[in-house]
Amino acid sequence: MSVSARPPSTGKPPSAPRQRGADGAPVARRLRPPLPALAAALLCGWAAAFAAPAPARAQVPLDGGVALTPGSTVVPVPEITPLGTLLATHRDEGSGGGFFPFYITFRTAVYQDADGTLDFLYQITSRSGSLAAGADVVNMTDFTGYDTSVSYYTADPDGLGFFQFGAQAPTTAFRPAGGPSANVRFFFTDAGAVDPGESSAVLVISTNATAYTTHIATFSVSPVNRGDFMGTGAFMPTGAPAAVTPAPPGLIVAGIGGLMGLVSFRRSRRKR
Repeated sequence: MSVSARPPSTGKPPSAPRQRGADGAPVARRLRPPLPALAAALLCGWAAAFAAPAPARAQVPLDGGVALTPGSTVVPVPEITPLGTLLATHRDEGSGGGFFPFYITFRTAVYQDADGTLDFLYQITSRSGSLAAGADVVNMTDFTGYDTSVSYYTADPDGLGFFQFGAQAPTTAFRPAGGPSANVRFFFTDAGAVDPGESSAVLVISTNATAYTTHIATFSVSPVNRGDFMGTGAFMPTGAPAAVTPAPPGLIVAGIGGLMGLVSFRRSRRKR
């Protein structure tokens, strides 16, 4: 009786037999897509998502203020957020009122926050010698197309001495829905108007603007004095609002690195 020798053992389990069809031909195995191709598909989908236009976002309060949208009236709140970098200041003197004159000192400044957006600050002082009652409206332009929020400081906000203490805080702020929707108006009550010898609080309009220019600000005295107005130079935003970025580039780089690391890990396992 002859005995056939067994092939030497390789230490590996025997491979499963190839499946064959009815005609005896081997059936092709169903292969999984290579991982690099899967990674590329994921990256393409990710890039398409970032390239798609972002949905319209609701306006949110800027800094520590109250969001003021066109057509709304809000109550400004005391500002608690520290100011950013001072870019420019301007001081002007003006008068008006005819037989009931009033004399106003106007201060305005622009500050840049860490994200590049701008805050516009304003303060009026009714100087001694004014015969009219206190100023009760401060009207600022032009804020068309920009997000705005309003607040105020009662003390010098940055300690540099340009602004001064002002106890007269605004009671409301208004932004029209149509017509002069560019305006932001601060209102003071007759009892809380800026009387001779007094200063308003430092009025703050925070925006998503990144550049500024000059314009004319207007003030009025109390209605009991015929609502006289005066104008003076001030700052206003200009240029395109700050862009909303979907994600910082570092996240995209980290995602690509993670996928390539996964590919390398799978390849190293196959070599074992």
